[in-house]
Amino acid sequence: MSPDPKMSGKEWGNAFFPPDPTAGEAASAHRALPALDRRQCGEFMLQANSAPDRAGGRQALWLDGKLVGEFTGIRWRRDLDLKVNGLWLEH
Repeated sequence: MSPDPKMSGKEWGNAFFPPDPTAGEAASAHRALPALDRRQCGEFMLQANSAPDRAGGRQALWLDGKLVGEFTGIRWRRDLDLKVNGLWLEH
């Protein structure tokens, strides 16, 4: 995956998290901060591009049903035989 030029070399999806002194500034001032005192439902979606030469992919995140982050125009793959085979959530 190519680094996001708006994120100083970080990769797509890192902007879902707030900035901190070591990580720099996230992409949006409207970023979501998950609550620490209650459970929340987090949903993550990745849509691969439909053709090798198209940047039609998408990535999104919802917290409790509210869209809190979305990236479009991503070219995830150059070979249509490649499929998503895992998701790693990290905090």
